[in-house]
Amino acid sequence: MSELDSLVSVRLPGQVLQTLEHFEKAFGALLVLTVPSTEYGEPERLVIYESTAGLSESDSMGSETPIPFLGDKIQLQVRAARAAPAEAVCAALAPTLASLFELEREIESFTNEVSQRYEEITLLYSISETLGATLELEKAAEYILDAVRDVMRAKRAALWVQSAGVVDLNLAAQVGDAGRSGLLSPDDPDSLTSRVFRNNESEI
Repeated sequence: MSELDSLVSVRLPGQVLQTLEHFEKAFGALLVLTVPSTEYGEPERLVIYESTAGLSESDSMGSETPIPFLGDKIQLQVRAARAAPAEAVCAALAPTLASLFELEREIESFTNEVSQRYEEITLLYSISETLGATLELEKAAEYILDAVRDVMRAKRAALWVQSAGVVDLNLAAQVGDAGRSGLLSPDDPDSLTSRVFRNNESEI
């Protein structure tokens, strides 16, 4: 789901709705918000907000402008306004809505970040509990890998180790989808695992 979809799907952000309603009451404005259609057979633009049901394409449009947010994909139409020129209402409302959409995106990003950090903290706590329990090393490794895979939303997780005096990496544990097994050369140029081992740096 794109950023635009996440912000306008199902229901517009509360502050955006409140601002639209405030402008409607303050200026007697008829407002419409549209976004580009993504489905075949649908109109070129879809209405995501409309002041009054029943406005048709034949109704006169007082003013129209893109909202400067996410590549100007959201279009604002001021069909009419009683207390001020439609152009003035449009000029005042568009940047206000852009700021509110941007604020909502930042809040959503922060919420996702906090959620991710919480998952990581829970993972670390789970790992410490597992290591402190009386378990076989292989079972502990599989449990930890499964927890990591769940947090990372990965299809497969594997633990490769290099034993003393042995050059190749050996698959010690794995969970999830089937994958490479057996020995793995740390110099393999086509292997992501080998490259991570050589560089001693994670890759995402």
